[in-house]
This record gives sequence, C-alpha cells and structure tokens, in this order.
Amino acid sequence: MMGETTAIPTNPQNPGQVLACAGVLELALAEHGPVLSRFVTENNRVLFQLALAPHQVQELVKKLAECPTTLGEDDSVTLGPPFHLRLDWWLEKGAGQAVPKTWAGGVRPRSFFPAYQKASCQAATKPPRDWWEILDESLESASPGLDPREFTHALDTGFSTYETKLKTATYPLVQLLALIGLQRFRPRSENRNTFSYFIWCDALVPQVAALVFAGHVMVGQAKGFVFQLRARDQENRYKAFSFAGEKGGNYEQPNPYQV
Repeated sequence: MMGETTAIPTNPQNPGQVLACAGVLELALAEHGPVLSRFVTENNRVLFQLALAPHQVQELVKKLAECPTTLGEDDSVTLGPPFHLRLDWWLEKGAGQAVPKTWAGGVRPRSFFPAYQKASCQAATKPPRDWWEILDESLESASPGLDPREFTHALDTGFSTYETKLKTATYPLVQLLALIGLQRFRPRSENRNTFSYFIWCDALVPQVAALVFAGHVMVGQAKGFVFQLRARDQENRYKAFSFAGEKGGNYEQPNPYQV
C-alpha cells in the first residue's frame, strides 16, 4: 500500500521525462528515505506515482532551486543540504557510449547547471502534475539535450545553438531532474548510441526501481523502451536523446502516453 500519493503525467517514450521521475525519487530518497513509486495507466495516460503528498513533492523542487551547489574543477556537481548529492555520472569511463553523455568540447556542467537550477524555482508554484510541461524561453545556456522535445540540428538552424547563447525554448525542470536521475538510474547500453530502459508497474523503493529500470532484474511487471543518442551537429560532438519506442519496436515513431 502506498498511502497518500502524488501523480505526474509522464510520457514513457520520452526518456527525459522518465529520468526526471527518477530525479524526483533521488531527491525524495535524500530527504525522506526510500519512497515507493510506480508507473500506472489511468484513462489512457501514464502516471508516475510516488508515495508522498503533493506539497511534499513541491517542497523537494523548491529546496533544489535554493540549495547551495558546488561546481568542481573535475566537472562534478555537488548539491548541498538538504540533499548532499554528488553528480558525476558523465565522468565515468565510456561516457557517450556505455554512459549516455550528450555534451563535449567546451561545454561543461557549469555551462548549464546553475541556470537550470535557478529556472526550476518556477515549478515550486505549480502542481507536480504540470511540471513536465513547464517551458522556458529565456535561458541562454546550453541544454543537456535530455528531453527529445527540444531537439534541433545545426543543419536546420544554420549554426549550432549548443555553442551559442541563443535563447531557445527548453524544459528546464525535466532537464535538471533527468540529469540528477541519471546518477542512479542508468539506461542499458544496447550498442553504440542505442540505450534501453524499463518502467516499473509495481510499487518499489528507488534502489530496486533503478535495477528494474536498467533491466538488471525484473520485479513484478515492467515495460521496456529503446532510444538513441542523436547527433546535433555534423561533427557528432553534441548529442541529444531521441524519443523511445517499445523494446523490439520502432523507436523512430513514438506513440506518446500509451503503455
């Protein structure tokens, strides 16, 4: 039994949104301990459901926007109290292949993390059910590229928006929470630039949910998806997540909100 819950409508074929759910879990784990969560289907929509009241979930994002952050010289990011989380998954050997890193060159977490953290404060005034649709058109920071709704290619724009301070529409809360979620929840590397993940349908603690997400164990019901890292420029330096398709299906043709 999960007791009082918060439900966030989530597109399971958007890996950024699924990882943003994982990011919420990571913050909840630091603040409240192992909180149960699952993905459920209601009225043809997929909902991410976690065992916290909506005001508790809103408080997590408010604290995220306000917590002190240390940007390490090694490119790590450390969230201060109350979370005390070190984020450094992109430093692991094989980042970009075994680990889905999407940036390179002169772009570093310090290029985007502070701006996205600041932008996340607007979510504290909105109910969690609306979070994944919060759009910001004022940021001048490079996007991590974890939400496929933002995808652009240099050939489409005539130049790389990733290397400029051009203001582009972005989903800052999805990007920020997905970046946090990837510290524990790792997609499985299928082959070069192709990854898979599973959403869990039974109430699980984060530590077990992360294992199901990666396909390491199967506990209860779960559904698999496959996505790719798509190049954002001709030199293949900068990448972004694609929409996912059902595992064994066609990831180029997303079918939102259907499980």
